[in-house]
Formats: sequence, C-alpha cells, structure tokens
Amino acid sequence: MGECTIMLRKPGIIVSFIAIYSGSVWAHSDPYIDSLFTRLKMVEDTSRIDLFNELSQIYWQRSFDSSLIFASHALTLSEKIDDKYRIANSLNMTGNAYYMLSNFTKSLDYYQQALSMREKLADSNDIAKTLNNIGAVHLNINNYDEALEYFEKALKIYSSLGNDAVVFILMNNIGGLYIARKNYEKALEYIQNAYDIARELNDEKSIIIALNNLGEISTAIDRYDDALEYF
Repeated sequence: MGECTIMLRKPGIIVSFIAIYSGSVWAHSDPYIDSLFTRLKMVEDTSRIDLFNELSQIYWQRSFDSSLIFASHALTLSEKIDDKYRIANSLNMTGNAYYMLSNFTKSLDYYQQALSMREKLADSNDIAKTLNNIGAVHLNINNYDEALEYFEKALKIYSSLGNDAVVFILMNNIGGLYIARKNYEKALEYIQNAYDIARELNDEKSIIIALNNLGEISTAIDRYDDALEYF
C-alpha cells in the first residue's frame, strides 16, 4: 500500500506533503479504481484495509469526503483485528483526509495518534512521514515554531535514511515556512538546496516546485528579473 508524504498548500507557495462500499455511493470510471472496488468484494481483513487506504489516497484528487470515508473504514477494520501497523497507517490516512478538508484540528489529532503508535512500532520512515504531516498542519495554522520543530525532526530522520526524494520535500517545506515568516535569506538557503536535490534526482515535478518557490522569494525581495527567469 502506498502512502505519500503530503505537500503543503499555502497561497502562492508550493510547499511539499467507511461503511462497506456500495456501488451507488461513489461514481468512478477509472479502470484501476474499478479494479480496486472489484477486489474489495473478494478479500478480507488486512488486504481489505490496505485497499481502503489506497482508495483514500486516490480520492485526494477526486473527493475529499470520499477519501475520509475510505480512511475511516480502514481504521475501523484495522482496530477490529488489532493490527497496530495498519491502525497507525489508517490514523495517518484519516489525518491526511481531514487535512485535505482543511479541518486542521481533527487532522492534528489523528496525526498525533498515528505518531504515538508509530513511535511504539519504531519504524523510522513512518515516524518521519507523520512528523512532516504534523509540521504541515502547524504551518497552515501559522504555528511556525512548532512547524519548524517537526520538519527538522523529519529531515534528520530522512537524511540518515538517505531518502533524497523526501529530503527534497522537507527542504522545500522548511523553505516555504521561512517564506511565510518573511525570512527570505533562510528560505533561499533551503529552497536552493531543494532545487539542487531535485536536479540530482532529475525529478521534473520537484524541479518545477523549487523553481516556483525561488520565483516567489525573488519577487518578495524585488529581484523581478530573477523571478521572471525562475517562473
């Protein structure tokens, strides 16, 4: 089951982060999604939980309400069989759905529950995912000190794991935080590092995100020619 690290949503800045299904409830025409719904009717227990969480993630792009419903189903089923790994995943996915709905109070609550369980399971990668997500919530509600604390904890873990793709996200998120705080010198430091990582990875999407943010910084400090070049 995939579980993305969410990227943040701030104006102008691109900052990186269920009852049983009834066919009449959710309209869907994508063949892959159709296949997931078909498999839901054929599997039980852990496979069913993983499918609900996968659907929750897919529906970030379609319907935040449906995403929440799927994540809630996954959480209910994982609690029923007391699968702590999947409970933690489902808590995090539920937090993601509330984040997408901009219900940051509930999102933070579910993320904190997920973090507590993931710390007991001692999976560094999953811990770092939730740390980043908690940081995203704090940034969206302008709790900058708390956001920075969680981002830096996540960055330390991912740097030690050598996961450059996620290090990019954390560098970009911290840069976005400094943009929001109008500390453009620090913002430039982190976003430039993020851009360098994206180029090393040859990740076009990440390169575009970093260039956009470099353009935002250049605009803020009146370097309009530089900003135009970045954009």
